[in-house]
Amino acid sequence: MAVAQAIGRKGAGERRYDVQRIRGYLMKRVTFVAVVLVLAGLPFSAQQPARPAVDRLIDGFLVHVGIIVPDVRGAAARYADVLGVPAPSIERTGEADSQPPASSVRRFPIERAVLPLNGAAIELVQPAGGSGPSRQWLDRHGAGPHHIAFGAASPAIGDRLHARSVPMWPSAGDAVTADFQADLGFSIELNAAGTLPAPPPGSFAANAVVHVSAMVPDVEEAGRLLGRILEADVPATTTVKMGSLVYPESYRGDRAAAPKHVTFRLPNLLLELTEPQGGASPWRDHLDRHGPSIHHLAFQVPDMGAAIRYLEGKGGRLVLGGPTVSYAYVDLRPAGLELTFELNGPRP
Repeated sequence: MAVAQAIGRKGAGERRYDVQRIRGYLMKRVTFVAVVLVLAGLPFSAQQPARPAVDRLIDGFLVHVGIIVPDVRGAAARYADVLGVPAPSIERTGEADSQPPASSVRRFPIERAVLPLNGAAIELVQPAGGSGPSRQWLDRHGAGPHHIAFGAASPAIGDRLHARSVPMWPSAGDAVTADFQADLGFSIELNAAGTLPAPPPGSFAANAVVHVSAMVPDVEEAGRLLGRILEADVPATTTVKMGSLVYPESYRGDRAAAPKHVTFRLPNLLLELTEPQGGASPWRDHLDRHGPSIHHLAFQVPDMGAAIRYLEGKGGRLVLGGPTVSYAYVDLRPAGLELTFELNGPRP
């Protein structure tokens, strides 16, 4: 809980990346960034105007979820197939040491691909040499979601995080990553940039992204920390009643299990923290297997039955809800993706 303990106090930590270098990266990206998203539910495109830099992350657009993989080409093909979008191009770029001495910064090659969604995007990152932050994370955790990324951010945000001893380093392009893995299960990237075409009409990716959810062992504690990071009031905890949810007939876990949530509202979607209640469940199983980490993306779909059948046809496995209710989880790890997709639809 090192960051949780440090986030409320000042004092530069040892071997942190030089604050002036970080400000330089942030200032360059504030000048040139073009935020690629619009409000959830509307398609985005390369023609969207740049948005002004925000001074608090709670006011910023969450532009992508970053996933570290060992083979970006293979992963890009799998994600493109499930999402129904063209295979993306592969970009070769670099990242720096996670905690270098200010006088000695090493950069390591990475390869990345970005897949468009309606309201956000998925970034796939492959370490391409050396022992940079992505390689270290992949060796420790295996393939999986690594970070969420915000668009244009004021340099003051980076200054405040740096002053609170948060580990930070330059990542892809001119973005900067702040490390909250130990406490929240994900990192936060500032000033992610890029432009993408809208997903093809009728593709699964054209369904609006409504939230991103991370699994944590204590939602109140994690919510307080995330509130300090976002510089926002902490919303009240929502507790789903035990035994109130529908599971598919084949499910063999605790059918009374349910989650607790703390949910922050960003301009384009919701950022949700989730804590399991009860025994074996989609939430408990993920937390036991992967620790605190990003668990799912949620999509608004017009037809629950059709969306479930589509994802099952791609190799997904229904683990919660179904076509008779307005929610469902489809685990896509059997299909080679590192996420679960939640579906929200009209009530039958």
